Amino acid sequence: MDPNKVKFWFTHETTKYEIIGTDDHSDRFSSSTILKKVNKTNQSIRLDWNDCTLDIIGKFKDKKDGNKEKLRIALRSKSTKKSEYMGNLKEGAKTVELRYMLGINVFDISKILVEDYQLSEDNYIIREHIEENLSLQENKDQKRQRIGFHIDERYWIWNWYDGSKIENNPMYTLHQYITKNKENADEIKEGTFKINFEDNELDQTKIEKSNVIPIIYQPALDSLKNYVRQVHCAEIEPNKIYEISIVFNNEVLRRHKILDDIYRWFRRVVYHRTTDIETIRIRIDDSSTKVKNKCLFENIYSDDFGIEYDNIHGDPPTAVFRDLKYSHMDLHSPIIFVNTSNHAMAAHDNNHDIWKWEYIPFIKNSPIEFGTLNRKELEEEINEAGK
Repeated sequence: MDPNKVKFWFTHETTKYEIIGTDDHSDRFSSSTILKKVNKTNQSIRLDWNDCTLDIIGKFKDKKDGNKEKLRIALRSKSTKKSEYMGNLKEGAKTVELRYMLGINVFDISKILVEDYQLSEDNYIIREHIEENLSLQENKDQKRQRIGFHIDERYWIWNWYDGSKIENNPMYTLHQYITKNKENADEIKEGTFKINFEDNELDQTKIEKSNVIPIIYQPALDSLKNYVRQVHCAEIEPNKIYEISIVFNNEVLRRHKILDDIYRWFRRVVYHRTTDIETIRIRIDDSSTKVKNKCLFENIYSDDFGIEYDNIHGDPPTAVFRDLKYSHMDLHSPIIFVNTSNHAMAAHDNNHDIWKWEYIPFIKNSPIEFGTLNRKELEEEINEAGK
């Protein structure tokens, strides 16, 4: 049994974010704009996520926690949804794959446990479109036995228990796998970012369009209504400088929500659009086995600010290129994190406890369009379409 393919429930305690604003329950991939504001609270909530898988990234010493040796794990979950945006008039809405990712650091792992459990009521308060998740609906208000293990008293990896012998249960296999890797995993290499793709997931036509295609992460709280529509990679200097433009459906100003209508009107008058385009530049350096790829976040660097901030514009014009922290696939898929609600970015994550949307432009059934237009061409196309 391949531990990386074992599906499980993941439960975690995390900070509650209050989502304030109107909601017409429209398709999150439709063109409507919903005004919302997110406030970080001091309250803790418990959320359950089904159909998760994991990848072991490696060991590292956590300098923020007394240099303790920890194991880095990437959790992932997938679902499908009908997207009118990715569809067409002839065929209608298209089925797209939504991918989620959450990274956790593991220090303490409990023994295998069999215990009574009832799904958290917080799921139905916090998570949108919860009625679409049949696994949660089927098990609502039921207390059943589960088998699994705790991680650092904050996380639980488990499945419903069918009464079978514990040693034959997939949770036992997963527990052994994580425990063994906690002792024997390799140290995390500089720049390592691991995603295990199935061969049939990759779209070779998209991959051949550009030598550099970024993978983008955005807090799922933000992208419920403020999500990525398109990613474009234009080669500026052959095999060296690439201009990456990301098209967002709309910016929702969270901390300054009262100004949002004025800002939207301003953008329509000045830019003739309400979609938001953010552009960064990536410089590729293959002269060494050490990662030297860099990124220019001019006027859109997030620094250490998180999702509740909406007026962050770090790195003014003539800013310097910053090191890219992670890359995937021969260094040519840089990892970019959208950290704030006005889409300020960085090469590092500022929202560690929030599940992220995982936007991978080069997979089949991706929820985003992928192209090679430069910023000027992209603006002309969007303005012409009246978006």
